Amino acid sequence: MVLAARRFGLPAVIAFTVETDGRLPTGEALGDAIAEVDAATDG
Repeated sequence: MVLAARRFGLPAVIAFTVETDGRLPTGEALGDAIAEVDAATDG
């Protein structure tokens, strides 16, 4: 979604679902997920 929005010059907001321990349902840390999206989309 981020890449498509960027392609058309549209703003986009990504929201993550986290469990009560602050991690994503996959077990990944929230900060790691944010860093992964930032790296894949040039921030």
